[in-house]
Amino acid sequence: MNKIFKSAFVALLAVLGLTLTACVNKYEYDGALAEGSKVYFSKDLDATVEVSFDESSFTVTVNRTDTQGELTVPLTITMSDGSIFTPQGQSVTFADGESTAKLVFTYNPADVEYGHYDDITVTINDESLTSNYGAASYAFKAGKTEWKLMD
Repeated sequence: MNKIFKSAFVALLAVLGLTLTACVNKYEYDGALAEGSKVYFSKDLDATVEVSFDESSFTVTVNRTDTQGELTVPLTITMSDGSIFTPQGQSVTFADGESTAKLVFTYNPADVEYGHYDDITVTINDESLTSNYGAASYAFKAGKTEWKLMD
């Protein structure tokens, strides 16, 4: 019986010793690197775009990882039926050295109604340019809040 306890104690010490030597106080992580020109929508984009009666457009920012060379990216844009918003093109072009490109939506401020929002989804239309590390699609609502400021 004494031999069993000694053997179990030695095994326990061996396991404990391996566990203590395997602990690391600091782990260095360099982050995931996407290769090539990967295009994505930031996770920080708002789910609602508030439009203004004083403006006639708003922009959606598209990002890329590799800034070398000019790059044109095709997009698919879906909107609510009868939407007052018009996308200015079905693609965005990144200038050489730029990590962002803007997709512009125009509208007539006279058509804006308080409390009405249109659903809009913008999707990167080329899977070879998308990345697992960023969103390939951006869905949002655009419109004007129903609350009116009183003077």
